[in-house]
Amino acid sequence: MRPEILLPLFQDVITLTGVGPRVAGALEKLSGRRVVDVCWLLPHGLINRRRRPSLALLQAGETATLQVEVVAHRPPRQRHRSPRQAGQPYLVHCRDDSGLLDLVFFRPRVNYLLERLPVGAVRLVSGQVDFYRHRAQMHHPDYMVEPGKEAQIPLLEAVYPSALGVAPRLLRKTIAAALQQVPDLPEWCDPQRLRVHGWPGWREALARVHAPQTPADLEPTAPARMRLAYDELLASQLTLAFVRARQAKKRGRAFAGGDDMQARCRQSLAYALTAAQRRVVAEINADMAAPHPMLRLLQGDVG
Repeated sequence: MRPEILLPLFQDVITLTGVGPRVAGALEKLSGRRVVDVCWLLPHGLINRRRRPSLALLQAGETATLQVEVVAHRPPRQRHRSPRQAGQPYLVHCRDDSGLLDLVFFRPRVNYLLERLPVGAVRLVSGQVDFYRHRAQMHHPDYMVEPGKEAQIPLLEAVYPSALGVAPRLLRKTIAAALQQVPDLPEWCDPQRLRVHGWPGWREALARVHAPQTPADLEPTAPARMRLAYDELLASQLTLAFVRARQAKKRGRAFAGGDDMQARCRQSLAYALTAAQRRVVAEINADMAAPHPMLRLLQGDVG
């Protein structure tokens, strides 16, 4: 049985706020169905939204947070629509003192856009910038908020593997909810080892890997990731040790082979055994003669 303190980690992800059957099914394919599985879905990228240039200084491909004034809405033309026109976007023209920007939406909820982006209003928008015919564009901004609500736009955002049917923002929210279930466990790592390597505690390490501050925090050599990798290796070795200890307690059948048969086998070989091979044969003989089952991995090069 698991300790009671760990039970929240092994609950179904559907118990997390905002996770329904559809999202739970997508998470099951991406990471696993348990809360702990979602905690181990580590980010592989970082979005930096700190840059807030004027429109005249925008660069293609960058992620930026911009303060703009909404000038006009331009729906796609409806008259004599051709198959090509059917894919035309809905544009929201914006500006600042230095230039122009189009917010681009495909198949939007028009009433929603009119409410969030009324003509004449000033808004903060954040997303990736591109250019079309030398005019700056932002397709489906990640955030659109009123001035004074900048706190709703995170300056740094972790990027996770995509899950079919789960929006990135919902995935981040789900992971944050899963991390709230992580208990504060007693430290099991040697304090001296933590100091030497500069590793954080386990719970802090798990929180850090989900909140990278620089690209270096995403590297395998980052202290938080190194700590978690060490724990994974330690858990694997402890599991094997427990298996061996349990196996050793079982009664086995002692069997002492005859030296004559082994000698005949050696003589039939076209080569002499190496010192390492002779040592391994002796160890296997000792294991087989013991009153418990043998648990051994025989490894070597094949020529």
